[in-house]
Amino acid sequence: MFIPLIKSFYRTLATTVTLLPIILNVYFVGDMVTSLLYIPLLTLALAILFVYFDKRLNELLAPLKQSKVQRDICEKRVNSTFAHTTNT
Repeated sequence: MFIPLIKSFYRTLATTVTLLPIILNVYFVGDMVTSLLYIPLLTLALAILFVYFDKRLNELLAPLKQSKVQRDICEKRVNSTFAHTTNT
């Protein structure tokens, strides 16, 4: 439950920050060069940066998720063994 919450919070934050230059450009009208060159390049750079960090975040959280899966498997084995020994 905790890992998907971290991922969704990060992705929401990344989307907001990536779209922020476009929103600010609409709100504060800039000149033509800013609108056609700098804002799209900044948005593209932010998108690439956040995709890179998302990949790193997934790599960082993968062992935590896998250890939880292994822990669940161990608990099921112990519970089934315990249930089997108490029933006989």
